[in-house]
Amino acid sequence: MYEESDLGKASVFKLLFPELRASIRPPYWFFGGIGANLTLALLAIAWTAFTHKTFPRPGLLGVFISGWLLADVTTTNQLGNDPERASYLIRSGMLPSSLLKLRNLMLFSIIAPVAIAATIIGESIAKTNHHLLSDLIIALLPFCSGLALGNLTSALAPYKQITLKARLKNRRSWIPWMIKGSLPYVLSSILIPVILFPAYFAGLLRPHHVAKITAVTGVVVISWSIFLGVIGSSVAYRIADSRASKYMNSIWNEN
Repeated sequence: MYEESDLGKASVFKLLFPELRASIRPPYWFFGGIGANLTLALLAIAWTAFTHKTFPRPGLLGVFISGWLLADVTTTNQLGNDPERASYLIRSGMLPSSLLKLRNLMLFSIIAPVAIAATIIGESIAKTNHHLLSDLIIALLPFCSGLALGNLTSALAPYKQITLKARLKNRRSWIPWMIKGSLPYVLSSILIPVILFPAYFAGLLRPHHVAKITAVTGVVVISWSIFLGVIGSSVAYRIADSRASKYMNSIWNEN
């Protein structure tokens, strides 16, 4: 365990493995959300394969799974999820922006290998290895804008994650909890059209090739997603640091 004075100075890379070890202890806020969404992703894949007799593109299993795993309060409520640990880190000198970066790195280190493995398995099933590189890039694409969206919602509308039993007892928290919990998913539905805007724009310019996304369009989409991710996260980090005292005095002291 690090001394309190060390936490404010340590890099997020140095804290990565200690935090991953700490997150596997009860109440499992971090891995619990990821595990639940992985189960839902596999069920959705099985249902799609069953109803359509085949998955639309086996090589896209990676992006399908990474999208599902990022659509969770583990991503969208990083300052309120695992509140005891978050409170300890902030009170020990870590900036909220550094905590967001640490949680981002934790999510990437866990979800990216799963997405990569799923993509490779999907390519092997489809026997389309010539698509492997492009599908690997697509599988990692949600991290750029998905984590940025998670950072923004974490900084703007955090709430203390408590057990369902405790939540049911605290009736006053139901409406704020439902609004803050559902808002990220509403925003996520808007995110994909925003990310793919360059592709739609290219389709408008070339009406006879709307269904065809060229390599150039793909590069533009990836660049656009990275740009959105960098801008969104930068804004979120500034907001988080400016509201540090608010987090310490209210969010982690909620019932």
